[in-house]
Amino acid sequence: EAVKLEIRRPQIVNGIGLEPDPDWSFKSLLLELDSLEKKLNLSSSVSFAKTKSREIYGEKGTKRSSNAFVMRVSDEEFEDSEGENEKVRDRGLVKAARFNCNEFYFSSSDDDSDDQPCLDGQTYLMNEVGLVESALYELTHEHQLGVKEEIRSTISALETDLMNESEKSSCAHTKVEKYREARLEVERKFDVQYQRRV
Repeated sequence: EAVKLEIRRPQIVNGIGLEPDPDWSFKSLLLELDSLEKKLNLSSSVSFAKTKSREIYGEKGTKRSSNAFVMRVSDEEFEDSEGENEKVRDRGLVKAARFNCNEFYFSSSDDDSDDQPCLDGQTYLMNEVGLVESALYELTHEHQLGVKEEIRSTISALETDLMNESEKSSCAHTKVEKYREARLEVERKFDVQYQRRV
């Protein structure tokens, strides 16, 4: 099923026809409305001042709220042949009841002023989540830096200990070599003395 939104009648307001299937973006719609207001200001002798929002009238000429619209649901299963497309589409369109969304509030405060955006609550939650995520990221980054610094200091201490042990072992090896040479010299002297006695 497809949902089709249509503007309430009348289709012509002040001699300006409304498009049955508009394909405008919000920005282009605002530009078009501004140009129409400028044309009205130029054509009328009294300056035009917008004192209230535009009014939309129902089918019987009764004033409707500006946020009211007609929702029509079309069923594409009935569109069998190309010649009967329009008739079948008219039969498949069903007029829905009018509804408003004034009862839903998304902001965290209770006042219903138009100045606050309707998604303040979601933005607040998104900001809270962003703060938590950024704090978690900072803590993780600081922890990683601390661990890296601890590893660096441990490696530096191990390198210092290794160098000290290497120096100690080289000194001990030198002492052992000197002691061995001294023992060999003593033994050689004893041998020379023994041979002289013999």
